[in-house]
Amino acid sequence: MHRLITSFLARAPRHLTAIGEAFGAGDAETVAEQAHSLRGAAGNIGAAAVMRVCASIEDTARSGRLPNSLTADLHELRDELDRA
Repeated sequence: MHRLITSFLARAPRHLTAIGEAFGAGDAETVAEQAHSLRGAAGNIGAAAVMRVCASIEDTARSGRLPNSLTADLHELRDELDRA
């Protein structure tokens, strides 16, 4: 468990940065991929709130559009990662 948590803490900020950069570039595919990866990592450590927000971001991005409302999800994701 210690190894999973350490890995999550090391990788989560990179995923968050990648999601933010892809969102800024309008790259829905990368947003979806990064959110999916982060959701899986969060599931490994039981971070349900992080998983929920990632699923929402992934679903929105998979639709092929990145609405401005996704900005609120990104802020919520940052907050949930801080809590996790």
